[in-house]
Amino acid sequence: MTTLIISLKFLKKLFFFAGDKDVEVCGVLIGKKIDKKKFKITNIVYDDNPIDPTSFGVTRNTENVYIYVKEIVENSYEDVDYIGEWHSHLFGKCDFSSLDVESIRYIMEDQDYQKPNYLILLIIKFPSQSSAFLFEKKQKFITEMVLKIED
Repeated sequence: MTTLIISLKFLKKLFFFAGDKDVEVCGVLIGKKIDKKKFKITNIVYDDNPIDPTSFGVTRNTENVYIYVKEIVENSYEDVDYIGEWHSHLFGKCDFSSLDVESIRYIMEDQDYQKPNYLILLIIKFPSQSSAFLFEKKQKFITEMVLKIED
């Protein structure tokens, strides 16, 4: 069982961002790998200026978010880094799409992201659904993660 730890405060924040909107919203996850099967979100970044948000998709504005990520990582008292992406869904299940897979795989090979060995995709569906998936460079399959919510 692969676990993603998230605070209740952060989860509520994500649902607030997703809110009662008519387009998808997105951002990035900051955190750390605790061990082989356990990850923790220590911060979330909301992209307040995404590219072409629609009710069926959204493209994160990389330049817009990068500044916040760098600041959080540099000023954190913990050893944290960029660990993944999050976005909302308005319709259907809280599951990843083929475009999500393509985007995550692209990021994992992008030199600008320092070619991470793993990335997490967290999907939020207002008002209360969420799911997380682990993408690993050396694995062909995608692992569904168990969300552990902490106070």
